[in-house]
Parts: sequence; C-alpha cells; structure tokens
Amino acid sequence: MAEKKRNHFDSHINYGPPSKKPYNPQNPQGSDSGTNDEMTSSSLNAPQAIANIDISDPEWLERYQKEALIRALREYKRQAERALEMNEKLQSKEIEYQNRLIIIDQFLEYLRMFLCRFDEEDAMMDIGSDANFKGSYLQHMSNIINMEDKTLENTKEVISKIVDKIITWLNERNLLIKTLQPEHSKESKCTDLLTSEVQKLSRLYINVLEKINEQDNRLSSLHDLTRELEVTKASLDSTTQQLEATQDKLSQLEKNVDRSNSFTLNPFLHTGKKVDTSAQSSNSANRAMDDRMELVEQRTLAESRLKECNESQYEKAEFKKKIYDLQEKLKYVPEERIKESEAYKALQVELEHLQQSYSHLYSLFEEKTREVQMLTASRDKADDLLKAEMKRMDQEFQDVKQEYLNDLDRIRAKRNELVKDVETLRSMIPQEFRQISAIRMLANDRMEFIHILKEEIRKLNIKIAAFEGNKNSIEHIRNVQLTPNELSFRESQGTDIAKYITESLSYEKVDRKDDKLSRSAQNSPTMDSQQSLDIKELISRIKDLELMNDILKKNEQAQSREIELLFNQLEQRDDANHKKAFEICTQDQRVYTLKQSLTKFQQRLNAVTMENVSLQKERSSMAVVIQNQIDVIRQHKYLLTNLKSQLENHSNEASTTAQTLAIYKQKLQEFELEIKRYKTSTENLNNEVTYLCSSFLLSKLKSRPFH
Repeated sequence: MAEKKRNHFDSHINYGPPSKKPYNPQNPQGSDSGTNDEMTSSSLNAPQAIANIDISDPEWLERYQKEALIRALREYKRQAERALEMNEKLQSKEIEYQNRLIIIDQFLEYLRMFLCRFDEEDAMMDIGSDANFKGSYLQHMSNIINMEDKTLENTKEVISKIVDKIITWLNERNLLIKTLQPEHSKESKCTDLLTSEVQKLSRLYINVLEKINEQDNRLSSLHDLTRELEVTKASLDSTTQQLEATQDKLSQLEKNVDRSNSFTLNPFLHTGKKVDTSAQSSNSANRAMDDRMELVEQRTLAESRLKECNESQYEKAEFKKKIYDLQEKLKYVPEERIKESEAYKALQVELEHLQQSYSHLYSLFEEKTREVQMLTASRDKADDLLKAEMKRMDQEFQDVKQEYLNDLDRIRAKRNELVKDVETLRSMIPQEFRQISAIRMLANDRMEFIHILKEEIRKLNIKIAAFEGNKNSIEHIRNVQLTPNELSFRESQGTDIAKYITESLSYEKVDRKDDKLSRSAQNSPTMDSQQSLDIKELISRIKDLELMNDILKKNEQAQSREIELLFNQLEQRDDANHKKAFEICTQDQRVYTLKQSLTKFQQRLNAVTMENVSLQKERSSMAVVIQNQIDVIRQHKYLLTNLKSQLENHSNEASTTAQTLAIYKQKLQEFELEIKRYKTSTENLNNEVTYLCSSFLLSKLKSRPFH
C-alpha cells in the first residue's frame, strides 16, 4: 500500500498541481464552450504575454495596428451587410405602401367625385385628394436610404484606401529597415520615422473610429425611419378601415336616398313594405372594381332620380294649376257627383296610404331608437368586461413574473455561494499539494539517511568480524542483512553513499595508522592496549549507531503513519471535492433549466404582451368601428328626422287637402242648393214664359180680325 501511495504521489509531483481555471457554468452549445476555453487560456496566459512584450518593438505595434484595422474592417462589412438588408426590406415596404397609397388615392378620388354630385349647395363635406397620401414621405425616405447607401460605399472606398496606404507604409518600412541595419548611427532617424508613421496610423485609426460612430448614428436613424414606416403602415391600415366604413356609409346613404326618392315619387308601391336600413349596414365592399361598378350604377340611378324629382316638381306645379282650375269649376259641381268622381276616390286612397306609411315609419323610428339604446348598453358592457379582463391578466402576469424573478434571485445567490466554495477549495488544493510534496521530500531524505546508517552498521560489523577473524560471522551478517530486494535497491540507489563511506573509512584508517606509527615510535609497548581500545570504541560506536537506527526507524514509522493519515485526509478531501463538484454540476444543470424556463417565460411574456398589444389594437379598431356605427346611427336618426318632417309635411298637406275638400263639399252643397233654386226659378220662369206666351198668343188671336 505504501509503494502504491508513493507512486501515486510521485505522479502528482511529476505533473505538478492542477492549473486554476475560472468557474464556467454549463453551456448547451459546444462551439461556445470551445471559444470560452480558448478565451480562458488566453486570459490566463495574457499577463505573461503582456509582461514579456517590448512596447518599443515595431513588429508588435504593427501587429496590433493590423488587428485593430482588421476588426474595424470586419465591423464595417457587417454594418454594410445589415444596411443592405435594411435597404432591401425598406424598398419592398416602400413598393407595398406605394401600391396601397395608389389604391387609397383611387378610392378617395371616387368618393370625392361621388360626393361632389350631391354637393350642389355645399351642404355636405367635400373630400379632396390630400397631398400626403401620394407617397412624398416614402419618396423622401427612399432618398435618405439611397444617401445612406452612397455613404456606405464611400466608407468602403476610404477603408480600401487606408489598407493600400498601410501596405505601402509596410513596404517602405521594410526597405528602411533593410537599408539601416548595418548603420547603427541612424537608429534615431529610424525611430523618428517610425514614431511619425505610428502617429499617422493613430490619426487614421481615430478617423476610422469617428466614421464608425457616424455609421452607428446613421444606422440608429435608419432604425427610427423603420419605426416611422411601421407607424405610417398602421395609419394606412386605419385609413383603409375608415375608407371601408365610409364606403359602407355611402352605400347606405345612397340606398336611403333612393328609397326616400322612390317613396316620395311613388308612394303607392310602398304599402305594407318595411324599410330595412340596418340590414345593409353590415355589408361592406369586397373589391375595388365591384365598388366602382356599384358607384357608377348608383350615380346613374341618382341622376335618373334627380330627373324624376325635377319632373315631379314640374308635374306638381301643373297639378296645382289644375287643382286651382278644378276648384273654380267645382264651385258649381254637385257633391254627389264629386264623391262619385275618380279623383276624389284616388285622393282618399292616397290619404289612407300616407297614414299607413306614417305609422309604419314611426314604428321603425321607435325600433331604431331601441336598437341604438341596446347597442350603446352592449358596447359599455363589452368595454367594462375588456377592462376587467385586461386588469386581471395584467395582475396575473405581474404575479407570475415576480415569482420567477424571486426564484432567479434565490438561484443566483446559491450559485454565488457555490462558486465561492469552489474557489476556496481550488485555492486550498495547491497548498495541500505543496505540503504533501514537502512531507514526501522529508520522508525520502530520512529513508536515504536510514539506508546510509544501515550500510555503515553493516560495514562496521564486517570490520569487527575481520578484526576478530570470524569469517562465519561475516557471512552470517551478509546473509542476514542483505536480502535480494535490498541488494537490488542498494545497488541501484546506494552506490554513491557506499563509496563515500568507504572513502571516509579509508581516510580514518590512514589517520589511525599514522597515529599508531607515531605512538609506536614513542610508546612501542602500548600497541596492544591501543588496539583493544580501538575495538571498544568501535563497539560503542556500533551501539550508538544501532540506537540511532532504532530511533530513526521509530521516526520513520511515525512519519509513515502521518503520511498515511495525510493520504487518508487527501482522499477524504478528494471525495468531498468530487461531491461538491457533482453538486455544482447539478446546480449548474438546475440553473440552466431555470434559465431555459426563464427564457420560455420571457417568450411567453413577450407573446402575452404582443397579444395585449393586438387586443389593444383590436379594441381601438372596435372603438373606431363602434364610433362609425354611432355616426351611422346618428345619420339614420338624422334621416329619420328628415323623413318624419317630410311625413309631417305630407300629413299637413293631407289635412289641408281634407280641409279644402270639406270647404269644397260645403261649396258643392251651396252650389247644389243654388242649382235647385235655379231649377225652381227656371221652372217658374218657364211656366211664366209659357203662360205669357199663351196669353200673348191669345191676345194676338183676339186682336186679329176673324175672316
């Protein structure tokens, strides 16, 4: 187990501690993750790269300027592509709006021509052709867009010129560098030239940035123009709706006029028929050509009705003259003869029809007033319901949005806490690896020292056995202390240590021999006693070394235990780190799912807002339609009041005619009495005349002589 742990630890030491990476949550797109890894690696290596860069290096300046210009060129290209797309869209919208405006102008012209026919006394409103509906605003916008295209082309040309200048400058700089390489005295001139060129390039860069800002401003103006176009489109839609409503009104007015004219001209045909004005109000013109044909037909019909009205007025004047003549004649006509006449009977029938039509129109007027009241009440109820529903939906959406925002804040707080924990763990990992590496170094040093001491003990034991002459003990020591594994290990790692110890021992032997020789010269009889003392010293040294060996073994065992404890702690920390990493991954997944749900909720909110906008538009359009219906109802009221006044006039005329007929009856009765008196007087006169004639004849006969 110890060897496995050591190998694992050695692998960590060889590769070093893991690099510290910034926290990066899970991203669903693979390409974004790759770019993020590249950006993190570049951001980690950026401080070293910037620290190693020499600012006075012209190559670095040239590379930086090239990159800046390339970025500006790419941005210009993107803006040019966007502007071209916007130009195409605006041109298509302009064509569509021009077509709509042409149709609207045609409708307005038809309406103006149609209304001018009924505007003889300037009683009605004359709708003229407005100059704003002829496409001047759209033409102005198209001119602006063309100017923007020209400016984009000019910017492209300027950028191409800048690139050409940069290329020429690079070529000139390379030539200068080649010419000035052997001459060290002209370095100052070269630096001056380079600084001047750098200043020129910086000025060019500033100009390019200013042009980029101008392009941004122009693009913002283009966006404003597109918004204005959308507003004009909405206004055009509203005008088309108003035109359709006016067409409906015109058709209703024409039908009402036709009915009123036909009723005034030929009232006998309308007995028992109901005038249905509200049934045709819901019908609208389907197509432009059909409306045009209907307008032409209605124009011809109106002209024919006007002719009939003029003829009827002329006939009315003639009838008045005839009535006056008849009144003069009827003074001497008897009443029975008048009652039996066809004209009297026709007048009686006409009076009955007028009374019936009056009652019918009065009932229609009451029905229309009831319908108007019901429509206004239903409109008010619908408005109240719409307002309540909109308030309720808005409150629900606000509550749901607040809940999601609270969830998002809570998740963000948890994510920040987890990120802090991960950062602290990642900051602690290299310190722990350093501690482990230091402990490993200490353990390796102690093991080497222990092996050296063992080797010294072995050699000292061999030396003692040699002094004593016990070869068997030497072989026993060698067989006991040298196992095959230890021999292989010592042969691979302890050769240098053995050489060092043998050299030190040889030096000690030489020193001891010198001391012995000097002492033998001085004290020859004390050689044997000195050798015995040396052997005792060696034995005491061997004991000391054995004690040291035991102490070192104990220290080694304690250190191995500490290392095992540290490894266990590391394993526990690794497990805890793995668990925390798994929790972080799960939290990232939850955050990602919550982000997706939040995006869905935002999409839903956008859809709901769009629905609210559409509902508001529908509400506004419904309000316009209701207002138009109210206007139509008011017009119907006005027409009904006119018809009522006409009926009252007709009833007054009928009453006057009845009074005149009563007067005529009285006059007829008087005339009949006078006729009777005249008859009696004529009879009396006839009798008197006959009597006078007879008397005259008798007188003549008497006076004549008789032959």
